Amino acid sequence: MIVLTGHARDKLLNELFKLGINEDSVSITVNSPDELLYDVATGRFVAVKYDLNIAVIYEKTRDAQLVVTVIYSAHLKELVERRRRAGRWI
Repeated sequence: MIVLTGHARDKLLNELFKLGINEDSVSITVNSPDELLYDVATGRFVAVKYDLNIAVIYEKTRDAQLVVTVIYSAHLKELVERRRRAGRWI
């Protein structure tokens, strides 16, 4: 089960819907990512979907995946590579 924090829900409703990103996009990304990374700074998972230009940051709980935020970037590959080179996302 995927649960959105208030921040993630607000970001989807107030910003990302204009770009065609919605809860279904988040669900697809978490359930079938192009890449699944780990953020060593926060201890959270990063599900990346390149064709949607989004990275979903989430935590695994006992019963659900708690989506903390969604990052949209037209330059997602570069963002991922930068954070990988920095050692932040592995």
